[in-house]
Amino acid sequence: MPTVIDFIRYRAVGETIREDYLGTLQQHFGRFTLIGDSEASVVDTVRRIQALLVITDTEGNRMNRTLFDPARLRKMSP
Repeated sequence: MPTVIDFIRYRAVGETIREDYLGTLQQHFGRFTLIGDSEASVVDTVRRIQALLVITDTEGNRMNRTLFDPARLRKMSP
């Protein structure tokens, strides 16, 4: 994706997220840095990543439950 200029992966396949990590930065899978020609292109990338990135537990349940709301991007703009 051309709008993804950096990705830092914090967790590997098979790694356990301990219960005491929940609600902290230690529960995060990774961090994406995006840049685009327009707000719409960045919002589209956020939505595509969230649709494609599936993180599951050992029983197949999705773990990425709280998704980033692209509407927040407007609030971050200078």
